[in-house]
Amino acid sequence: MVLSLAGLVLCALVCVLPRVAGLGPDREDQMTHRSLGRLLVAVAAITTVLTPVASAAGNSPLGHLRAVDVGRLSPSTSGAAVAGEGVPVVANLVPALDTSFSGDGRFRYRFPGSLATQFRSIASWGPRVAGVGFEQMRSPYRARGLVVVTDPAGVPDVTFSGDGVRRLSLPKVGLLASAVAPGPGGTLMVSGVIHARDGFQAFVARLKLNGALDRSFSGDGLRRIRFGDLDPLSGFVMVVDSLGRTVVGAVVARPAPWHLEVVRLTSDGVLDRSFAGDGVKVIHDTGSDVILYDAAVDGQDSVLLAYGGASGTKPSRITRLTTTGRFDPSFNGTGKLPIASLGADGSAPVSVEVGTGGRVSAVVSSFGPEVPSVMMRWNLDGTADANLDGDGAVSIPCGLKQCWVTGGHVLPSGGYVVLRELPGQHTERLQLFRFHYSGAPVGNFGTGGGGVVVLSEQHQIFPLSSSLDDTGRLLLAGSPSPYRHGLLARINLVP
Repeated sequence: MVLSLAGLVLCALVCVLPRVAGLGPDREDQMTHRSLGRLLVAVAAITTVLTPVASAAGNSPLGHLRAVDVGRLSPSTSGAAVAGEGVPVVANLVPALDTSFSGDGRFRYRFPGSLATQFRSIASWGPRVAGVGFEQMRSPYRARGLVVVTDPAGVPDVTFSGDGVRRLSLPKVGLLASAVAPGPGGTLMVSGVIHARDGFQAFVARLKLNGALDRSFSGDGLRRIRFGDLDPLSGFVMVVDSLGRTVVGAVVARPAPWHLEVVRLTSDGVLDRSFAGDGVKVIHDTGSDVILYDAAVDGQDSVLLAYGGASGTKPSRITRLTTTGRFDPSFNGTGKLPIASLGADGSAPVSVEVGTGGRVSAVVSSFGPEVPSVMMRWNLDGTADANLDGDGAVSIPCGLKQCWVTGGHVLPSGGYVVLRELPGQHTERLQLFRFHYSGAPVGNFGTGGGGVVVLSEQHQIFPLSSSLDDTGRLLLAGSPSPYRHGLLARINLVP
């Protein structure tokens, strides 16, 4: 087997960094799942930025990728939908790539002059789909932020920047876009990491419907954020609240000890001094190998953060900050909700979302080979919601010797979908589980509540980021190795 130089360095990062962080020799495969794809602004992104691909010549068309391997999806009559829980009562619900999106459910993009093109995040933008990432050019400091917008059919939207593609760049630095969300007034918020010679900074940009930078935001449409010694391998998150304020969180290694820094910008793009006094909240109780997995805002514009140790054995927490940036004492008394480890190998909250009635839901991934992951839900005060399977937690079935999961989402119906990547040597499959609001599996979804969609039979896709559109379809963004193409995909969860 022949590996490109970038592939070798990626392997080094994926295989060696886990050991350095304390994951142990059986942690390597876990580094490929979405939690660590979403949380690491990009092991693969930074790999590609720091190490050019050995050969930029030649294309690797993805036209041979099949839409779905129906043979792996066995019909099930194991159960009917629970009445009133928003799932159509049909014989069988088979998750499948949405062929009304770009022909086969997948949109591919590559700029011919780049060494690599990668998508890092995806979001529904009204009826459109927006994916962000970067294009790596010859120099690490010439990486350009990439924003691609398609219409609902998965065709580049020519009303956005003329061809559906907007590139973001700054002189003498590289831009790696890693998060995207709808902004106020129909705008689009994009954030990520600035790779400069003196280290890493962060940026937030706001784009208009036509793709132009919105100069009412920070004067020129792009705001730099200087954290401490930003560690781009340990997580970077962005959310937008109901007032159009942008919240950005990152892991900072120095000044020691390791900690989280959370910044809120006003809708004008300046530091919001009504948040934590100066616009920056520092959280110190994280441990030395902390990873910031996810963030969300609730109906009161409180900020929720999910974080824990990379090894899975350090404390994991869901923390809620009030709209003024203080730890919310109405949430578990301190604003911090510790999550007990699921086993000796540890666990971590890989996603957090706010659902019905403001209740907080999280998917907690087990790092052990035989310990099931769980989905958990809490009431507004941080107590376990007994309406979820009686005790506020439901186990996710292990499959194919894998128990870790990569994230989950609250569906518009009030139920849930949980994702698990099943990467092979040259394949990428996505195992999906659906649950009712009560925690009962949707028995007619795939086989006993789970189904498998084949995203690629020739490539691993890393990392895989996900979100939902307004109708509950699953949106995915990733990069098929060797990372010369970016991939956006849409999956139907119901007929």
